[in-house]
Amino acid sequence: MKSASASHKVEWLLSLGTSFQASQVLFESVRLGLFDLLDGAWLHAGSIASSLSLAPAAVERLLRVLIEMGILAKKGPCYRNTALSKKYLCAASSFYIGDFFMHRQSLQQPWSELKASLKNNFMVRPDRNRLADYPRQLKKFTGAMDALGRLKSEHIMAHLALADTGRMLDLGGGIGTYAVHFSTRHPHLQAVVCDLPDVVRLAQRNIQKAGLQKRVSAVEGECLFDPLPPGPFDLVFISNLLHIYNEADCKRIVKKAAAALTKGGTLVVHDYIFGCGDSVSVSLFDMTMLIGTPQGRCYEQADIARWLRAAGIKKIQSAEILAGTSLLWGEKS
Repeated sequence: MKSASASHKVEWLLSLGTSFQASQVLFESVRLGLFDLLDGAWLHAGSIASSLSLAPAAVERLLRVLIEMGILAKKGPCYRNTALSKKYLCAASSFYIGDFFMHRQSLQQPWSELKASLKNNFMVRPDRNRLADYPRQLKKFTGAMDALGRLKSEHIMAHLALADTGRMLDLGGGIGTYAVHFSTRHPHLQAVVCDLPDVVRLAQRNIQKAGLQKRVSAVEGECLFDPLPPGPFDLVFISNLLHIYNEADCKRIVKKAAAALTKGGTLVVHDYIFGCGDSVSVSLFDMTMLIGTPQGRCYEQADIARWLRAAGIKKIQSAEILAGTSLLWGEKS
């Protein structure tokens, strides 16, 4: 038994060394639009190669990898999406998460600077080309966060008493993914999304696309230095925001959020949290903060709970969501 267990661990260890290869196959397939092409009739490898302007022999080898990974299906000489790729990797699907993979691919360059970040305990300053590419990267990033948010919204709503919520503040709410989904499910809910100007412009388009302009608004604001939108709110939702800041700033954000709540209102923190959720995902995300932000990091569940209590939040609960994130929430006393 011991030798079998050791063998299994070696196999797992070896697989870590090749995981970047599988990721690259997936990234490139999404970028090429391969799954959109296969969202219909069965296609021959030659037809796929011709449509994508690629070498037929090379495409067959790529397709074989995707079949072995369970992402594509083959019948005779022809190929098509599986239910998995059709649902999540075709742009026409409401469950599309391709933007998430494009964002992950954009992190390859910062991660290549890991050695320097480990030596200096600080991110490497982006080069001129990366800074010039900021608008495109912002759109890619917000698209990735929207893709993940759409997956997680149902799980989050299952833990929150939104039926009793009248007004919601989505602080650092990105393009309004959670505000839009919560408001779509609960027609009585009114929401305000607060984020930086460049993001708010994208949020306004997303809200308009959902037809929720009368109940969901997006306003510009920097959570540390600007006043929050006028309250009070029954719910303040802080999603994937605290990990960008140092501990002192996190405490300030939590305190401001609590002050915006009505008595008995709910403050929710949704983030990658040590001690709650998949530990590998959280620790890897913590490293992403090291190589990609000036002072960001993931925090311990006990620390965030302490900040909530110090801000007057009681009856604190926690729940694991998916893909590494968790919730901490409580009631304003």
